[in-house]
Amino acid sequence: LYPEHMTLFLQWYVIERPGDEEGIPPLRHALAQGDVAPADEEAARCLCRSHRSVFEVVRESDTMLRLYDLVGDSFWAPRLERPMVGVVRGEIFEARLLPWQGEVFLGPRVFFHPREAHDAIQALAQARGTAKTLDGTFVSDLAEMRLRHSRFRNISIDHIYRERA
Repeated sequence: LYPEHMTLFLQWYVIERPGDEEGIPPLRHALAQGDVAPADEEAARCLCRSHRSVFEVVRESDTMLRLYDLVGDSFWAPRLERPMVGVVRGEIFEARLLPWQGEVFLGPRVFFHPREAHDAIQALAQARGTAKTLDGTFVSDLAEMRLRHSRFRNISIDHIYRERA
């Protein structure tokens, strides 16, 4: 899981983290200052427009997934560069969607949550939606729960995937 965690952290650090005193993320700041090489500007703008969330697979094929965004309450159909073997309907994962030249692609790293946690994740999303607190922090909170689960296998998944007081 180390590569997945590092990729997610680095993406957050460069693309989402409030960087300067105005809260502008580092990549947006670099683009605004002209610090990105002209050959890389299109890719940098793509990353700035990317969308990180928690998705549920509602339909799958070798070239496309139909995803439901648990946070954004929307559907997506990113094109796959290669088939995702073993991914079935109902899988829940964190990922970044990348808009590129008129299409949407799934980012290079996908962070799957255990199948045993899917009901708990759905319940958490529904509870936060009802409380009007379902936002980007949900993605980070679930990533923390997944990390805790990978480190503490002796703790029941029901005790890990739940709201913290």
